[in-house]
Amino acid sequence: REQASAVLCMDEAVRVVDAESHLGCNRVQSNMRVSGLYTFFYHEKEKGFLFSGEAHPALELTYVDQGTIHSVTDGQELVLEQGDMVLYGANQWHMQYADIDVAPRYVTISFEVQDGNLDTLLNRKLRPSQAGVTLIQQMIREQERMDEFSCDMLLNLLTQLLLTLLREEKSPTQRLQS
Repeated sequence: REQASAVLCMDEAVRVVDAESHLGCNRVQSNMRVSGLYTFFYHEKEKGFLFSGEAHPALELTYVDQGTIHSVTDGQELVLEQGDMVLYGANQWHMQYADIDVAPRYVTISFEVQDGNLDTLLNRKLRPSQAGVTLIQQMIREQERMDEFSCDMLLNLLTQLLLTLLREEKSPTQRLQS
Protein backbone atom coordinates (compact mmCIF):
# COMPACT_ATOMS: atom_id res chain seq x y z
CA ARG A 1 0.00 0.00 0.00
CA GLU A 2 1.32 3.42 -0.92
CA GLN A 3 1.75 5.68 2.12
CA ALA A 4 0.43 9.24 1.80
CA SER A 5 2.40 11.89 3.60
CA ALA A 6 2.35 15.62 4.17
CA VAL A 7 5.04 18.07 5.12
CA LEU A 8 4.31 20.41 8.02
CA CYS A 9 6.42 23.43 8.91
CA MET A 10 6.45 24.35 12.60
CA ASP A 11 8.89 26.84 14.14
CA GLU A 12 11.39 26.39 11.31
CA ALA A 13 11.47 22.61 11.83
CA VAL A 14 10.11 20.43 9.06
CA ARG A 15 8.67 17.04 9.75
CA VAL A 16 6.81 14.47 7.66
CA VAL A 17 3.56 13.01 8.98
CA ASP A 18 1.14 10.42 7.71
CA ALA A 19 -1.48 12.45 5.79
CA GLU A 20 -4.28 9.96 6.52
CA SER A 21 -3.84 10.17 10.27
CA HIS A 22 -3.27 13.93 10.11
CA LEU A 23 -6.35 14.72 7.99
CA GLY A 24 -8.59 11.99 9.38
CA CYS A 25 -9.68 10.84 5.92
CA ASN A 26 -8.31 9.85 2.55
CA ARG A 27 -9.67 12.72 0.49
CA VAL A 28 -12.18 15.51 0.79
CA GLN A 29 -14.57 15.76 -2.15
CA SER A 30 -17.35 18.14 -3.07
CA ASN A 31 -20.92 16.89 -2.64
CA MET A 32 -22.33 19.74 -4.70
CA ARG A 33 -20.98 22.62 -6.71
CA VAL A 34 -22.16 25.19 -9.21
CA SER A 35 -20.49 24.07 -12.42
CA GLY A 36 -21.70 26.80 -14.76
CA LEU A 37 -23.08 30.31 -14.60
CA TYR A 38 -25.13 31.52 -17.58
CA THR A 39 -26.54 34.87 -16.50
CA PHE A 40 -26.15 37.29 -13.62
CA PHE A 41 -28.37 40.36 -13.75
CA TYR A 42 -29.14 43.09 -11.28
CA HIS A 43 -32.52 44.43 -12.45
CA GLU A 44 -33.87 47.89 -11.65
CA LYS A 45 -37.36 47.66 -13.11
CA GLU A 46 -40.00 50.28 -13.74
CA LYS A 47 -43.23 50.41 -11.77
CA GLY A 48 -45.66 47.71 -12.83
CA PHE A 49 -43.19 45.77 -15.01
CA LEU A 50 -44.26 42.47 -16.57
CA PHE A 51 -41.96 39.63 -17.59
CA SER A 52 -44.25 37.33 -19.60
CA GLY A 53 -42.29 34.20 -18.80
CA GLU A 54 -39.79 31.62 -20.00
CA ALA A 55 -38.45 28.13 -19.42
CA HIS A 56 -34.82 27.08 -19.95
CA PRO A 57 -32.53 24.17 -19.04
CA ALA A 58 -30.69 26.10 -16.32
CA LEU A 59 -31.73 26.54 -12.70
CA GLU A 60 -32.62 30.14 -11.84
CA LEU A 61 -32.46 32.09 -8.62
CA THR A 62 -34.28 35.38 -8.03
CA TYR A 63 -33.50 37.48 -4.94
CA VAL A 64 -35.52 40.64 -4.22
CA ASP A 65 -33.23 43.46 -3.10
CA GLN A 66 -35.92 46.16 -2.93
CA GLY A 67 -39.68 46.30 -3.36
CA THR A 68 -41.97 43.38 -4.15
CA ILE A 69 -42.41 41.11 -7.15
CA HIS A 70 -44.96 38.44 -7.96
CA SER A 71 -43.54 35.13 -9.17
CA VAL A 72 -45.78 32.67 -11.00
CA THR A 73 -44.60 29.10 -11.56
CA ASP A 74 -46.80 26.32 -12.91
CA GLY A 75 -49.93 28.21 -11.80
CA GLN A 76 -48.65 28.94 -8.28
CA GLU A 77 -48.09 32.59 -7.32
CA LEU A 78 -45.58 33.71 -4.70
CA VAL A 79 -45.30 37.30 -3.47
CA LEU A 80 -41.60 37.99 -2.93
CA GLU A 81 -40.74 40.96 -0.74
CA GLN A 82 -37.38 42.55 0.03
CA GLY A 83 -35.05 39.82 1.33
CA ASP A 84 -37.03 36.93 -0.20
CA MET A 85 -35.84 34.62 -2.93
CA VAL A 86 -37.10 31.78 -5.10
CA LEU A 87 -35.28 29.01 -6.95
CA TYR A 88 -36.80 27.73 -10.21
CA GLY A 89 -36.05 24.24 -11.49
CA ALA A 90 -34.56 23.36 -14.86
CA ASN A 91 -37.04 23.65 -17.76
CA GLN A 92 -39.66 25.12 -15.44
CA TRP A 93 -41.83 27.88 -16.87
CA HIS A 94 -41.97 31.01 -14.71
CA MET A 95 -43.03 34.64 -15.02
CA GLN A 96 -42.66 37.75 -12.85
CA TYR A 97 -44.43 41.05 -12.47
CA ALA A 98 -44.72 44.01 -10.10
CA ASP A 99 -47.72 45.94 -8.86
CA ILE A 100 -48.48 49.16 -10.73
CA ASP A 101 -47.01 51.34 -7.95
CA VAL A 102 -43.85 49.25 -7.25
CA ALA A 103 -40.46 49.61 -8.98
CA PRO A 104 -38.52 46.57 -7.72
CA ARG A 105 -34.83 45.77 -7.75
CA TYR A 106 -33.77 42.15 -7.84
CA VAL A 107 -31.00 39.74 -8.81
CA THR A 108 -31.48 36.95 -11.35
CA ILE A 109 -28.85 34.22 -11.68
CA SER A 110 -29.16 31.23 -14.01
CA PHE A 111 -26.76 28.34 -13.46
CA GLU A 112 -26.19 24.60 -13.43
CA VAL A 113 -25.26 22.38 -10.51
CA GLN A 114 -23.15 19.26 -10.51
CA ASP A 115 -23.79 16.43 -8.04
CA GLY A 116 -26.34 18.31 -5.97
CA ASN A 117 -30.02 17.94 -5.20
CA LEU A 118 -31.81 21.24 -4.68
CA ASP A 119 -35.36 19.83 -4.90
CA THR A 120 -36.23 20.85 -1.31
CA LEU A 121 -35.54 24.50 -2.22
CA LEU A 122 -37.42 24.69 -5.53
CA ASN A 123 -40.55 26.81 -6.06
CA ARG A 124 -40.76 28.12 -2.51
CA LYS A 125 -40.45 31.54 -1.01
CA LEU A 126 -37.14 31.42 0.84
CA ARG A 127 -35.78 33.91 3.35
CA PRO A 128 -32.00 33.50 3.54
CA SER A 129 -30.20 34.15 6.80
CA GLN A 130 -27.88 37.13 7.20
CA ALA A 131 -25.03 34.85 6.10
CA GLY A 132 -26.92 34.11 2.87
CA VAL A 133 -27.70 37.78 2.25
CA THR A 134 -24.02 38.62 2.76
CA LEU A 135 -23.08 36.05 0.11
CA ILE A 136 -25.57 37.60 -2.33
CA GLN A 137 -24.13 41.06 -1.63
CA GLN A 138 -20.61 39.70 -2.24
CA MET A 139 -21.80 38.26 -5.58
CA ILE A 140 -23.24 41.63 -6.62
CA ARG A 141 -19.94 43.36 -5.79
CA GLU A 142 -17.97 40.66 -7.59
CA GLN A 143 -20.14 40.93 -10.69
CA GLU A 144 -19.46 44.68 -10.75
CA ARG A 145 -15.72 44.13 -10.29
CA MET A 146 -15.22 41.54 -13.08
CA ASP A 147 -11.50 40.82 -13.06
CA GLU A 148 -9.68 37.59 -13.97
CA PHE A 149 -10.84 35.90 -10.76
CA SER A 150 -14.48 37.03 -10.77
CA CYS A 151 -15.98 34.04 -12.58
CA ASP A 152 -14.43 31.59 -10.12
CA MET A 153 -15.45 33.80 -7.21
CA LEU A 154 -19.05 33.95 -8.46
CA LEU A 155 -19.24 30.17 -8.93
CA ASN A 156 -17.85 29.56 -5.45
CA LEU A 157 -20.01 32.21 -3.74
CA LEU A 158 -23.14 30.80 -5.39
CA THR A 159 -22.13 27.28 -4.35
CA GLN A 160 -21.66 28.53 -0.80
CA LEU A 161 -25.06 30.27 -0.87
CA LEU A 162 -26.83 27.10 -2.02
CA LEU A 163 -25.04 25.00 0.59
CA THR A 164 -26.00 27.55 3.26
CA LEU A 165 -29.65 27.36 2.18
CA LEU A 166 -29.59 23.55 2.23
CA ARG A 167 -27.95 23.51 5.66
CA GLU A 168 -30.53 25.98 7.00
CA GLU A 169 -33.31 23.84 5.53
CA LYS A 170 -32.11 20.83 7.54
CA SER A 171 -31.43 22.73 10.76
CA PRO A 172 -34.40 22.82 13.17
CA THR A 173 -33.15 26.09 14.70
CA GLN A 174 -32.67 27.94 11.38
CA ARG A 175 -35.71 27.10 9.26
CA LEU A 176 -36.13 28.91 5.94
CA GLN A 177 -39.44 30.65 5.42
CA SER A 178 -41.82 28.61 3.23
